[in-house]
Amino acid sequence: MHMKKKWVVVIPCGLEVIPTIEAAKKQGYSVAGVDQNPEAPAMKFCDLGIVSPLNDFEHILYVLQTNKIVPECVIPIVSDKAVFPAYMLNLQFGKTPINPNILAFYSKSVLRNTLNTLGFDNPFYFVVDKEGDLKHVPLKSKLIIKPDDSSGSRGITILEKPNAKNLKEAYQFALGFSANKKAVIEEYIPGEEYMVDCFVHEKEVKALLVSRKEKIQDKVSILIQTVNEQEFPYAKLKKLITKLSKALTYPGGPLHIEVKLQDGKFYILDLAARGGGFSVYNFYVKKCLGFDFVQATLDVFLQKKLSQKCGTFREGLIYFITPEKAGTLNNLTTSFQVNPKKDVLINYYFTKGQSVSLDVTDGNRLAGIYCFAKNKQALEDLFLEVKSSFHQTYA
Repeated sequence: MHMKKKWVVVIPCGLEVIPTIEAAKKQGYSVAGVDQNPEAPAMKFCDLGIVSPLNDFEHILYVLQTNKIVPECVIPIVSDKAVFPAYMLNLQFGKTPINPNILAFYSKSVLRNTLNTLGFDNPFYFVVDKEGDLKHVPLKSKLIIKPDDSSGSRGITILEKPNAKNLKEAYQFALGFSANKKAVIEEYIPGEEYMVDCFVHEKEVKALLVSRKEKIQDKVSILIQTVNEQEFPYAKLKKLITKLSKALTYPGGPLHIEVKLQDGKFYILDLAARGGGFSVYNFYVKKCLGFDFVQATLDVFLQKKLSQKCGTFREGLIYFITPEKAGTLNNLTTSFQVNPKKDVLINYYFTKGQSVSLDVTDGNRLAGIYCFAKNKQALEDLFLEVKSSFHQTYA
């Protein structure tokens, strides 16, 4: 008897998507991948590659229908730009209910409007879609300018002392990363900023990891370190996430949220519905919590159930190695012997002989160090050992 193929669609097809594709195939699914780049790294792992702009869901739908594919689900991975087309396709195939708040997961300005309407604390903001609107922005206090629809912290400027000139420059910089050519200008909220990675299922938070981001020497290099329940009000945040996911009618899955904590109050800075994918889900959260976000995403999207639970909490951190000086980098080496149990993972991003600068850009990240331990002191000792073992050589 010929069995009909079961299909999953993933959008887009960057390198980070490969683990999700592999996991889906292990469960017996064929995978159609969507990306505007026919050479996207994950395309070769798919059973069908669909070359299309991510926002052109009508073309994606046409290709699927032409190939007589009715997917079990369409999963957006990593990119915020994939959330809306994935939702529209799932709606078309009857895989998700109507969600009037779906654009809040795609657009920072819609998110701000929605949060205000629903009564959640967030920074005071202006949406700017033409340069003339900048004259209405008050310049009395510290401001953050960011693209309306870009993920990955790209195109963001913090103005300590805003004026007409640097505000215009920051606005134009943000537009370079915005497909819809809008910028959001926000007041700066003082206090500690935290990165929240969680998994929601049936309106309950099933996994929750909170990390603090700390800039190192005011450069692109940052330290992302977990905070435990003795350092941070996890229970209070869990209640907020539960309330937020219900209010946004979020169907379930992974959520990435950025918050500021000031005087015991949470301010929501950003929010993204990202399914399975990039390293903070694939490796970092899994090593800290013993919770597999990729597998959980597939279980919830495909089986509508979640059986796995979190393991024992471990401390973890991520640190990015950046250039010591501008010039041609011949090599980046380490004398540290990586533990086979992967208490340390080192990801290299550079190529030998590349030209590096000291500008604040993602291009300055030469390698990423991931460390894990049972407690803070052990983690700090391990991290300092690994960090001090690196050596950069230049032409």
